[in-house]
Amino acid sequence: MSSWPLSAGLQSGAWHWPLDQRVYLLLDGVRVEQLARRLYEWSAEYRLDADLIYAGTPLAEVSDVSPWLIALPNTHHPVLQAFLTQGADKEWGYLIESQASLEDVGNHLRQLLQVRHPSGVAMWLRLADPAVIAALLPDQSTPAMVPWGPIEGLVYPDAVASEWVKSTPKSVDELPVAISSNGYLLNETQVSRLQACDKRRDLRTLLHFVEKHCPEWLLPVEQRERYDLLAALTQSARGYGFTNPRQWGLLCTLFSRERCTSWSALSEQAPELHACLTTAEASPSERLKTAFTISSYSETT
Repeated sequence: MSSWPLSAGLQSGAWHWPLDQRVYLLLDGVRVEQLARRLYEWSAEYRLDADLIYAGTPLAEVSDVSPWLIALPNTHHPVLQAFLTQGADKEWGYLIESQASLEDVGNHLRQLLQVRHPSGVAMWLRLADPAVIAALLPDQSTPAMVPWGPIEGLVYPDAVASEWVKSTPKSVDELPVAISSNGYLLNETQVSRLQACDKRRDLRTLLHFVEKHCPEWLLPVEQRERYDLLAALTQSARGYGFTNPRQWGLLCTLFSRERCTSWSALSEQAPELHACLTTAEASPSERLKTAFTISSYSETT
């Protein structure tokens, strides 16, 4: 696996457009609103060779949020340029290297939309999320065990680490793992990595909330350090019963008001507020309501 700064751009010396492979871009129809319309607008004067991933699957009824797989003839294609200028730091999607056709790569991705938990329960994957594909296809994993299929390389943005990442399978010469009609069977390690993606997605949403609604909160400058701080804060919050992003957003608002970046700092600087939030005698929602009353009172006195 190789990586380089997100700010350096896609082709910064760490990665070059492959001469012996085709390059595709998978874009997330959830993160890119009205993706189909925007694709046609971006490529109005260019040929658009693309595949709607949800087509022909049980998710066809929600095709308005489907990922799109786009064949890229070169680095100048306007869809790629839109991704690089508008969506890399928002993790709109990722690049796929393959010698296979658009149809074959698209069909393989459709096989990975629904996988199976080790218990046999079906799970739908947010396949166009770079973190999800990185969890499913880790760098240097063997294609005989992990479903790389025709995918020979991934290039994806990691907005938390502020870097581009290039990953490849251990070998492209092995026979690929067979995927049954019921979906690829995950192992426990893969499940754990995919569950971490959900936590990561929640923390990135919390980061955006904090940047918008708590601008005076003195947090670390580096994105990775801010992420780690919020991860530690919310991990402790779970122990006090605050388990969802809405509650975390309210907690961050309180911490911002008190100019605290940890539970221990809150205990020292606002002991009454800390005691209110950490007592087990009331529900989390009741504690938050009381905490805001305490915080508002302290701001006016």
